[in-house]
Amino acid sequence: MAKSASKWIHEPFARFFEEPTRETLRRLLAESGGEFKQFDFKETWPDKASLARHILAMANSGGGCLIAGVRENDDGSLEPVGLSTLPDKAKVIGGVKKYLPEALPSFCHFVDFSYADSENAKLAGKKFQVGFIEAPPELLPFVAAAQGEGIRINAIYVRKGASSDEASHDELQRLFEKKIEATSGTQRARDLKEHLA
Repeated sequence: MAKSASKWIHEPFARFFEEPTRETLRRLLAESGGEFKQFDFKETWPDKASLARHILAMANSGGGCLIAGVRENDDGSLEPVGLSTLPDKAKVIGGVKKYLPEALPSFCHFVDFSYADSENAKLAGKKFQVGFIEAPPELLPFVAAAQGEGIRINAIYVRKGASSDEASHDELQRLFEKKIEATSGTQRARDLKEHLA
């Protein structure tokens, strides 16, 4: 794929992640071509263990968004079906906490989006919920804290394309390299601050 084509495909995702508004979500749903490493679409929220696996994988892969209320069709196109009701955000994150390391839930934020009316008829009257996962690399890796259906205790999950799977040896090495790079930069900044003081 040409670099310019790749940039065009990822542009709606970048806009939405930087500025999560009803308008940028509308544009994302209209312009995107399916799931990517940083974005996962769900028709409804999966069971708690599966949702936790996706959150862990996103956190270990540089962050991203989980968007509920969108069906991905077999051809990769997205269909905004909406959620019948918006679940309580505190209950959504509370339901997955037992599977996550203690620090991770504070880096997970859920936001509701409702379209009472819309210039896009497919969105009119529909509701969506988005989970934003933004975890600092110095806390890597995030390890599953409990066992469940589709999640293994002490496993490390990463995004592989559009799926959330256990990390391979090479992927673990990259996670540790990110952590070392992030913590050494932080240590250098502390050393400089102490030196200047």
